[in-house]
Amino acid sequence: MKLKLSYAEFAVLLQLLQRFSGATPKDLQGILVHAVIFRLYGKFHRKSILSKPKYTISMDNDEAAAFAMLFSMVDLAGYEIFTVNLVHQITNAIKQKFAC
Repeated sequence: MKLKLSYAEFAVLLQLLQRFSGATPKDLQGILVHAVIFRLYGKFHRKSILSKPKYTISMDNDEAAAFAMLFSMVDLAGYEIFTVNLVHQITNAIKQKFAC
């Protein structure tokens, strides 16, 4: 799955992934999601070295599934509406991709 992001969208997702890849959860499912999210964060971090107006990130199927799982468990109340809408837009696209 490819994400085409503006600089603002890229920066928001980079910050979110950085925040959620920091603490290691205690349960087995959480550890698995954390490992895949950390790999996705690495992709974002490598792209962040160059400042561009548009970014394209390729997410593998497991990374997309982990992204959807993580943000279905996280309460985004308190975040800016731009962030919440961006996360919902991406998770909806992921759910449509995996819908049978």
